[in-house]
Amino acid sequence: MFGYIVANQEDLADEEKKIYQAFYCGVCHSLGSDFGAYCRSTLSFDMTFLAIVLQSLEPDPALQDAERCAVHPAKKHSYLKGDCLDYAAAMNIALIWQKCQDDWQDDHNVVRYGGTKLYRKAYQQVQKKWPHQCDALADGLAEIAKMEVRGETNPDLPTAVFGKIMGELFVMDQKAPEAEALRHFGTAIGRLIYIMDAVMDLKEDLKKERYNPLIAMEQLEPVELLSMLLAACVEAWKALPARRNQAIVENILYSGVWIQFNRAHPEKGKGEKRE
Repeated sequence: MFGYIVANQEDLADEEKKIYQAFYCGVCHSLGSDFGAYCRSTLSFDMTFLAIVLQSLEPDPALQDAERCAVHPAKKHSYLKGDCLDYAAAMNIALIWQKCQDDWQDDHNVVRYGGTKLYRKAYQQVQKKWPHQCDALADGLAEIAKMEVRGETNPDLPTAVFGKIMGELFVMDQKAPEAEALRHFGTAIGRLIYIMDAVMDLKEDLKKERYNPLIAMEQLEPVELLSMLLAACVEAWKALPARRNQAIVENILYSGVWIQFNRAHPEKGKGEKRE
């Protein structure tokens, strides 16, 4: 998983930190209860973000419960539960299985091959319930793989495809009145993730002569490029009829998404403040 769509914990209020953690633990709980305890290790902040966004549109808040787990065995901790968290867990499985599948096909990575075996049953379960999302993910990644093989030098093309993938994953209910706005938001998030990953990997990809959609750009201004993509995310978020969790989502969009970039490029440190 990419792991760029995270909260900046330092800028969250105490109550917001508790809610964010409860969402994270909630998706983890869903992974364990729906697919098996071994699937909890696949948990990503990206899909925690998906759960937060989807739940923000629901008429009622998520239900709260408490449990002990392997990470917190001594004391019960709070977690949230509901359809949005179960869906985010399902998409987490779909993404990790496809990632393992692609890495095995591309690099014959033995560890990833093990992942395709380990998570196959869980993925088949997701595929049966959410065929549209799984087909969009598989078809999109296959299209990107073809671009990589031919060395596509126009970064807009693979970026658009990955944006389309995430756009479909962000829509849990195709018939919901906010489905198109969610698809637009997911597409913007997907474009940001794809380019952020390319920016973060560029130096290593150049060194190892691996494909990177940004290699052909003569003058790359990563902060400017990412800021433009992020502005589209913020605009799409503001178009959604959110009922709650606005402060957490805006923390992530304005500040959290820059955390990994700032660590890798302290000389170009960028962090947007809330307006």
